[in-house]
Amino acid sequence: MTVPDISIIIVNYNGINFLEDCIVSLKKAFERYKTEIIIIDNASIDGSYEWLKKRNDILFVPSEENLGFTGGNNVAAEYASGKILLFINNDTVVNTPMDYLIDQLADESIGMIGCRLVYGDQRQQFSIGYEHTPLRIVLSWLGFEKKHKLPKLFRRVETNPAEYLIEHSSVDWISGACFAIRQSVWKTVGGFDTRFFMYCEDVDLSVRVRQLGLRVSYTPKCTVTHYEGAGRVWIGTPALIRTVNSYHLYTTKYYGKIGAVFTSLMLSGVFYARATGYFLQAILNTEKSKVQHDKSSGYAQAGTKLLKNVFVFEHNK
Repeated sequence: MTVPDISIIIVNYNGINFLEDCIVSLKKAFERYKTEIIIIDNASIDGSYEWLKKRNDILFVPSEENLGFTGGNNVAAEYASGKILLFINNDTVVNTPMDYLIDQLADESIGMIGCRLVYGDQRQQFSIGYEHTPLRIVLSWLGFEKKHKLPKLFRRVETNPAEYLIEHSSVDWISGACFAIRQSVWKTVGGFDTRFFMYCEDVDLSVRVRQLGLRVSYTPKCTVTHYEGAGRVWIGTPALIRTVNSYHLYTTKYYGKIGAVFTSLMLSGVFYARATGYFLQAILNTEKSKVQHDKSSGYAQAGTKLLKNVFVFEHNK
């Protein structure tokens, strides 16, 4: 049996509408490397499990429970034979040859590398960014992230499209939607931190790779379409709650209780202000009132969750 150079790892959860195109594109993505495709199904209920089970061109790993993005990837990676791991979301299509991405890992100073991500309409997707300091997390939700004349402290992600057209030998973090890492590095850092069910797990992984003295890099020469949130008018309350939970975990992990409490208190104020703003918009714009009411409710609930995180700290003193 031929040992692959690259193990391509995909976590699937109810992604039946994307899987065929994703797999087909991956089979055409490499010219000089041998690959294997490993797909773990996180207890899908849309027919994905049955569809994947019938395929003989992938290594199928079924899971009886939803392990989340982090847990699913960690389990699937245990089956990998390649020296390089390529993690890619199920709702993606590879647009260009990906050999160049893998070539860069021959430089042992690079720990992991990401590529250019675009939405389905080919708009730039924000996929590299800056360290999630408590102050940056708060300021980034003020709505000034695309004001490029303001300091970078006002954004968590790189929002200037021009920055995605050039090579970056070192960035703070890259998106988990598509990245490559040597299996030796993956094992050294211990994979994803499964306490992050989803959101911020890629930021955390990038930090731990950099703590090894390795670079996190980015190249625009490889492009992937990522249909993230296709057709959604906003991320929704559950995703927002998971986001603030990840912020709480991340800031506690790297900035201690003081940093986490600061983030929760300040960000709750920003979210309550957003909730109020969307509530007023709902009153003034009846055509979009349902969406605005949903956003208002979502931000209010997220603000309350942030304050509960503070209470947990105070209660545990």
